[in-house]
Parts: sequence; C-alpha cells; structure tokens
Amino acid sequence: MKDLRVYWTVRALVLAVALIVSVMLASSGPAGAADQSKKKASVQIGFLGGVTTPQNFQSVLLNVQAVRINPNSSAGPGDNKWQVIPVPPGIGGGAGHPGDLQIDLNTALNVPLLFNSAFVRPDKYVIAELLLDPTNPGTIIPVCPGAPSSGEGCINYPIRLANAGNPITVVAPTGTLVSPLKESLSTLILKVQVDVQSPVPTISGNPYTVNVTLSLPETNDELFATVTGTVTPSGGTVINKKGTRKLTVTAETAGTNTVISTSPISAKSMYTLALPAAGEFGSLYDLTVSGGGAKYAATRLPAITQGQVVTSPFTATLGQSLGNITGKISEACAGQGISGATLQLFVAPLSNPSADCTSLATIGECVSVATANTDNSGQFPLPGTAQIPAPFNNVPILKAGDTYSMLVTAPGYDPLFTPVNATHAVNGGNCSASTPAVKCDLTLKTGFITGSFLIDSPLPGETVLVQVFAEDAGSNKIESALPMPVVVRPGTGNFFNYTINVPPSVPAFDLFATTIDLFQGVSDPYQGHSIAVLKNVASPGEPTASVCGTTNATTPPDTITCVGHGSINGTVANADLGTSVVLIKEGVQITSTPVQNVIQSSTAPTTNTYNFCVPADTYDVQRFQVAQQSTSTAVVATPTPTPAGVPHTVIIPPPPIVPTPGATPTPFIRCPTTCSHPDGTCPGNCNSATPPFNPL
Repeated sequence: MKDLRVYWTVRALVLAVALIVSVMLASSGPAGAADQSKKKASVQIGFLGGVTTPQNFQSVLLNVQAVRINPNSSAGPGDNKWQVIPVPPGIGGGAGHPGDLQIDLNTALNVPLLFNSAFVRPDKYVIAELLLDPTNPGTIIPVCPGAPSSGEGCINYPIRLANAGNPITVVAPTGTLVSPLKESLSTLILKVQVDVQSPVPTISGNPYTVNVTLSLPETNDELFATVTGTVTPSGGTVINKKGTRKLTVTAETAGTNTVISTSPISAKSMYTLALPAAGEFGSLYDLTVSGGGAKYAATRLPAITQGQVVTSPFTATLGQSLGNITGKISEACAGQGISGATLQLFVAPLSNPSADCTSLATIGECVSVATANTDNSGQFPLPGTAQIPAPFNNVPILKAGDTYSMLVTAPGYDPLFTPVNATHAVNGGNCSASTPAVKCDLTLKTGFITGSFLIDSPLPGETVLVQVFAEDAGSNKIESALPMPVVVRPGTGNFFNYTINVPPSVPAFDLFATTIDLFQGVSDPYQGHSIAVLKNVASPGEPTASVCGTTNATTPPDTITCVGHGSINGTVANADLGTSVVLIKEGVQITSTPVQNVIQSSTAPTTNTYNFCVPADTYDVQRFQVAQQSTSTAVVATPTPTPAGVPHTVIIPPPPIVPTPGATPTPFIRCPTTCSHPDGTCPGNCNSATPPFNPL
C-alpha cells in the first residue's frame, strides 16, 4: 500500500522497511555483553497496539530501542540477568550504535507486529521492560478536527511521557511471561497502550502528553497461528556444516522475500514458528529451509488463522557443496551500474512441485529462498558477516543441468529472469551455458518519461521539494519515483522539468506529483500543497540498439498550489481484515489505507474506521477488497485487492483565508505550514471531510 510520505527514496518503494531514527541504544546494561555461547534459546517479541480514540489519529508512532526480560521481578536497572532483544540488524548509526525502530501502533490494532528475535539464556522470565528513546519517545499525527479548533491536524506532534523516568514494565501475574528452552524459539507478545492525557496542543511545537503502559493481551495464545514440524536429515548427519549459515526454517509473506520469523532447528530436528494471523480471515506464508549445507526446500501454506496449529514437515538434503553467485547489474542503455537492485532465487514449493518459476505470469507459484542486493556500483552480493554470511555466498550447487530461477528487479526497470547455478569460484555463479562459469553480469531495460509541472513560487525564505511518482495506469502499483526531488526556491520561476525512468514493458502510466513541506524546520509527511496528476502517459517502449526510448508527457492542467492541510475519515460497513480504501484524484490512485477493525470491548461493536491526511481538494474514495483465502489449499499466487462497490466523491474545503497581518488585506494561506490564525501564527486550522455515505 502506498503512503504520501514522499521523502521516500526509490529503493524504499520496493524494500519494505520501518522508519528509522538513528540514535544510541541506551539502558542496555550488562546484558548486552553477556556470553553469547550460553544463550542457546531464542525469544521473539511482538507488539499489539492499544490507543485511546485511535480513529482520531493518522499515526501513533513510538521509537523503540529494545525490549529486555529478566527472571527476577524485582531486578534493578544494572542486574546482570537482563536479556536484551534489540532492534533488527542494520538499523542505526553503525557498529555499536543501534538505532530506534519506529512502530505505528495504529497498524498493530488487529494483528501483532513482530519486533525482533534474539538469543537469550534458557530461563523462566517474569518481567519485561520496554525501552523507548528517552529524548524522542515518539510522535502523534492527528487527523483534522471535525469542527474549527485551536489545533492543527495532519502534522507531527512530539510525545512527552507522563511517566518519563519510570520503567515501562509488565510482570507476569502468575507463572512466567516466557520460558524459552534450548534450541527453540519462544514468542512474547506485549500490548503497548498509549493513553493521551492532554488535548490537542494549542501552541506550535508543543507535545501531546501520554502515558505508555505495558500489559499482556487477554488472549495471547489466540493472536498467532503455530507452525511446527520436523526437518528430517537426508544424505548426511551433520545438521549444521562448519562455516555455513545455521540450518533454519524461515517464514516469509507469501509471494515475497519479506522475512517474518526464523526458527532454529533443535537437536531433535524440530522447529516451531509463531506467526501473526489475521483473525478468521487468514494470513498467507511461505516456509523455506536453508543453511547448514542443506539443499533449499520450500512450501506454501494454506491460509492460517489465529489459534490454529499447523504441521509442516521437511526433508533436509544435507552434505551439499556450497558456492556463490556474484556479478553486476547494469542499465542496458548507458551501461551504468544499478544501485539497490534486488535479486531473488526461486524454487518450486513442495505444495506445488510442477510450478513454473521462469516468468512473471507464473512466478507467484514459486517461493523465494535467497535474496541479495546491489551496492552503489551495481555489484552483488553485499558482504555478510562471519556469523551471518551473505545468502548468495552460501548457495547449494546444483548438479549439472539443474538451475535455479533468478529474478532481478529494480524500480523503473523491467524485471529479468535468468537460470543460474552457484560455483566454487571467488567470482562465482553462472547465468549462461558457457564453460567455464562466468559471473552473472546482467542488464535491465528501462525507458524515460520527460515532462514538466507548474507550481506557485514559495514564500521568501522557504523551499519546497516536489517528488514525481509513476504507477501502472489505472492501478495502485508504483513503478518508480525521481531519485531526487525537484528543488523549488523563491524566484526560480514556476515551471520545472523532470525525467523519470520507467519499465518499458508497461503499456501506460499514471503520474502524480506531491510536495515535501516543512513544519517547525523539519520535513512534514503531510503536505499543504495540492497534488498534480496526469493519466495514461504512453510507455517509452523497448530500447533499440542500446538507446532507451523517451516519452514526452504533457504538463498537468493543475498548478501545484498551497491549499492547506486536510483529512478524510469515515467508516466502512461490513469490513474485514481484507478491506482497504483507496484515495483517487481525477482517476489517478494516489494512496490507500487499511481499515482499522478495532474492537473497543466485548460488548461494543467493531469500529471499522479509515482516514487520510491529504491536501484540501476534491477526491474519490473507493473500497477495495481481498477475498478470504482457503484454509485447506495453498494459493498459487498472492491475492491482490480489487474494487468493491462504486467510488464516492469527497470535497475537503480549504482552511479559512485571512488577510495578511499588518499589510494590504490580501487573502492568503501560508505554505509550507498552514497558518490561518488571524494574527498569522501557527498552527492554524485544517478542515476534514466525511463521505456522505460509506464507500461500499
């Protein structure tokens, strides 16, 4: 699903990552230095959101540094038995400087959000502590108020903890919170409740005062589905070959390479995974067996539901010779290396062994078993570590004549399939029939759309950044964005050109341009400028003789102008966990949001709410739906949302226009900020709109 946080880079369009604030990991205590050789168990942490009046907030963001657990309920801050589950690897400011993982509790109201897993000592843990960034614990983004108010909506407000300085903990009322065993993965779900204790701030930059508490969900066992089984060794007896990645079972979102959870293989060849499940609606996962000198094995599960226990056994063919796959991904036209390209190895799953893994039309039948990315020059794979080698440097070498299917993708380029096998050479891999094997140096096709947009000149001292997105015509699938936004400064005119690269195999594109505005000197994720759209721009076509095609797009008829913040909110009748709402302007799909199926209490009805923070304008809202999946038969492709019902028009009026203070009474709305108080101060008012009836 898309989001109007347009400061995303192109790479972020294809790599689903959490928002990151790089800071030092505080309060870890001596647990961080504990002897890892004694940590033979693993604990996985997940969060369930709890927010007061969540329908009034676009986002409730917490900056989590770590969770730590202790077997002693009265343990002090420096107790050496604290065991830390930190943020995932790669987040933060480098070695020794872990960062914050920013989580949105509004996305964890229905299904738990997994945080991370880490090795801990086997023990009975009775207390858990949530560590938030002490200087920047989080942010709240409210929707616009339904009536004029002294507070601005759809901008970032910092959070101030009412319980600052006090540990945010939960103690097991009876028994234990979690009791991880050797060579096993245990799951601990924590409910994070944010109670807002102050009204909307009336002064620019003032925080919301909140109280953050930690508790246990009432039905912890019913939040997940449990997937378990045996991994029977074949062709060898050594489960984990020395110098290789550990043999594990990994769960991925079906049809993707997005890892959800990983379980080690115990000495008894057992594994257990606790996977978030979307109620009775069901969730889809792929399972892969890799590492340990074993041949890849994979399967696709039927839809799993909360509380369900699924058994999925594997046979691990051990004793495989391991090699690597290396190379460079370049642009077919200019020959330049492509940064941030993604490479995936696919195999047919045990649930569908005849699956065709060689084309986009059928790749949804297959499972991604290993992933790599290119560096700034297009070389791959990125290096691993001594403890965690890069997957493409630990690839089982297939017998002569057998190959993997490798898919190469990058934003703005046509995907490429190629058969590939690993080799022993330092520059290994073979993507051709040549002998001896050669590196996988491959090229991707692209084309270009050139165009222009009109924008009102910003106020003196202000700067506006404009980002242009390209998506498949008539869809919500973004293909590309400008690598760098267009910078618009006062006095530089109001006519600007851009060039965006797109995959030439797509017949036509819809384009839209949004701005990055500032509030309090920092980027505001929700802009006060209107969105310019352009429909059905023709494809530039396939490259000819190493020359990329170019299409000249017309200038959108609407000038990007300051219209003020706004929001749309409402409810969707008979919604389920497959329901979303898409925002459309002049036939171009701009963004979408899932419906929040919030159960207020056992006696209150479910509140099926949605909201958007978008500039004041005229839009359509359209319900989209994913059909409930079978819980008995594995799907062969990832389902996509389809329109349900008809779109409905919604008008967000602009904020009140006021005279310029102390000057000729010329009406104005100030951007980047929306300052509409009579004296010109901020924040001002923003307007909301609710469709006249539910988008069904």
